[in-house]
Amino acid sequence: MLKHSSRVGAVVRSFGLGVLALAVLVGLTVSAQQQPAQPVTQIEIVPKQPTINETQIKIVPEQPTINDEITVELSGTFPDACAPDSAEAQVEENQVTIRATNASEFCNEGTETTWSLSVPVGKKLAAGPYRVLVLFGMSKEAPEFLLGMARFDVVEKRTSMSTDQAGQASLVPFTILPVVQTLDGGTSVPSGALKAINHNSSKSNLMRAQLPLPATVGVPISDVVQFGIINTAKTNTFRIAGCKAEKDVKIVDNCTPPFPPDKPTKVEITGPDPRLVIELEQTALPDLAVRIKPTVRRYTQMEQVFCDITVLTTVSNLGPGPGGVVAMAYNYNDSKSNIMRYGMGSGESATHVNMLIRVRPGSYLLEAEVQSRSVKESNTANNKAREVAICR
Repeated sequence: MLKHSSRVGAVVRSFGLGVLALAVLVGLTVSAQQQPAQPVTQIEIVPKQPTINETQIKIVPEQPTINDEITVELSGTFPDACAPDSAEAQVEENQVTIRATNASEFCNEGTETTWSLSVPVGKKLAAGPYRVLVLFGMSKEAPEFLLGMARFDVVEKRTSMSTDQAGQASLVPFTILPVVQTLDGGTSVPSGALKAINHNSSKSNLMRAQLPLPATVGVPISDVVQFGIINTAKTNTFRIAGCKAEKDVKIVDNCTPPFPPDKPTKVEITGPDPRLVIELEQTALPDLAVRIKPTVRRYTQMEQVFCDITVLTTVSNLGPGPGGVVAMAYNYNDSKSNIMRYGMGSGESATHVNMLIRVRPGSYLLEAEVQSRSVKESNTANNKAREVAICR
């Protein structure tokens, strides 16, 4: 009887430029030489992207003051076992960015996972409007997927006024959010790929001469904000495709490519929750490759020969473009296992280790295939691999 077990191998990280969601399928089959060789088992995996509507964001206390220690409580349902298990907050201008992650190098794909985290902001905030932006990834090089957004106001002292009323009475949080839409319906945020240059002559915002995006600043309703956009991605990984007034903003001028920095984009703030989306397209594509490396250990028990076969299946992104969701599937006879990893940047590799225990003498065919599920690949020549492991 053929038994198997699995463990996760180390992930080799080099450099990565994150953004596009990438779903990978790896099928791995084993068959004895005495039987007809079996084709690669195709296990269809189209990972469901976590969406903004599936993450709940609660600000504690509900109406914070400048003297409060603020905590952001997150909860939701993740489409697999890669659900966030830790997070940190960073405050810049009027934006609280929470970067959530999962400490596992790989995690099981399958049933939905309920998760919750309590994230301290880390410092007391000045009075004003704020945007919470929740992003998720499993490595520093990985794309960051948008899990959710929320707005809140910090006040000098608590009153009976609601949060929305308090925001309308003074400033509101205007957010410029660069996004990439993936083929499988996910949304990823290329942090730092763009900067906004202040062209605003009014008394409000963009505080800095160059503000890395995504960013949020406080503006009064009815103000016309003027800013230029520059692409700071060193490898020109992304191209600005356009912009969209997502909520409570009205586009006044210059919201179409190529966004020359000397000609400002103008938007009018029309409501309490203004958000402008800068739409990006990925120009540098991934090049996926898969490799199989078996190692056979032969031993004798009770005058019978057995072998343990260690199978290393490595998925690599050889192209200049970043990748995202990685799903590996393998099939040993009738047993199917799936693992996932969110995050595979350019030049990054991930290796999974499987063990075939106490197999009888024979030749075992190992085949694997990797496919992108979210972005066109620059090259598919290395998407399949085949190796034979021999127990003598």
